[in-house]
Amino acid sequence: MNTFVSSTLAGLFLLVSSVGISSSLECMDTPHPIKLLPHELKQHIASLAIQTTLGYNFTASTILFLGDSPIGSVAFSPNGKTLLTGEGKGVALLWDITTKNQLQKITGPAGSTIGSVAFSPKGTMVLIAFGLTAHLWDISKGQEIQLFKGHRDTITSVAFSPDGSMVLTGSDDYTAGLWDVSTGTRLKKFIGHKDSITSVAFNPKGTMVLTGSLDNTARLWNAETEAVEQEFIRHTGSVNSVALSPDGTTVLTGSSDNTACLWDVKTGQRLHRLQGHTGDITSVAFSPDGSMALTGSLDKTARLWNVKTGIQLIVLEKHKDGITSVAFSPEGNTIVTGSLDRTVRLWSRLKEAEELYTKKLSLVLEKHKN
Repeated sequence: MNTFVSSTLAGLFLLVSSVGISSSLECMDTPHPIKLLPHELKQHIASLAIQTTLGYNFTASTILFLGDSPIGSVAFSPNGKTLLTGEGKGVALLWDITTKNQLQKITGPAGSTIGSVAFSPKGTMVLIAFGLTAHLWDISKGQEIQLFKGHRDTITSVAFSPDGSMVLTGSDDYTAGLWDVSTGTRLKKFIGHKDSITSVAFNPKGTMVLTGSLDNTARLWNAETEAVEQEFIRHTGSVNSVALSPDGTTVLTGSSDNTACLWDVKTGQRLHRLQGHTGDITSVAFSPDGSMALTGSLDKTARLWNVKTGIQLIVLEKHKDGITSVAFSPEGNTIVTGSLDRTVRLWSRLKEAEELYTKKLSLVLEKHKN
């Protein structure tokens, strides 16, 4: 059986199961079983059947650099020209994406480790979590300009507000903090998780903050009142990473139960459960247009998923150890992955392959339309 046919049948059973139609599929006894299905379902099957083409939508990865210790965090600058990486031994590095040259080296306090890194919205500053404190670094000056101090345990995650006026921190002390960039003062403290906070994020308007925790939950908080607006509670393992879609309507969580989940912000209902990884999911991200979800795992792979359908699109396999951090470039044409194998890899999209995929999909849909 060729790849096209086998993919079609696999997709048929997967999709029929997902919409609750009997898996016995009596129509499979007919010469043309797909013709008996609703047109919308045909579209899903056709799309899945040729998604092998999407496997060529990203080039084989290139290694940006080999670090001295495992890579814990990665972040793209807003213009996509610079990459920030954080190593386990307390060293953050700024890289030129085009030349692959190291631009700056930022070293934390002696004995510290890096929990997380982030770029400011304008790309002029970076935020780095070193142990119990978060440090704001001016790139042009090459020096620290602000310190955020107050957590009682290691800071695990950091993020900038959309307007750059505030930063958000999550900590092993079970709390998240909202801080004023100009003064370093803590403005809000989010209390309620029953274990370490692993990941934090802002919604696009900066009015809500999202936290993930080792207590197996993710929570959406009102940034002004500190009240919990929504709780996402169906994971059976720790929530290691969280993200909000660009339009603010969908939450993405990655867990130690080897799954990622997409959730509706308003209702708190789970929209899709993304299954396929065979190890803890450590990092998640949305594509800039919100159409794809990216997951990284200790199973050494990163995977792309269709947000609307929950279907897996691509598996990125090159790392020799678990992936700890993933990110999209601002234009969505490049993916970066950081790993315990001490490497940072860049994966670039091939537009020609995407055009071929779209063309093939159109032909298949037209063929099965009637």
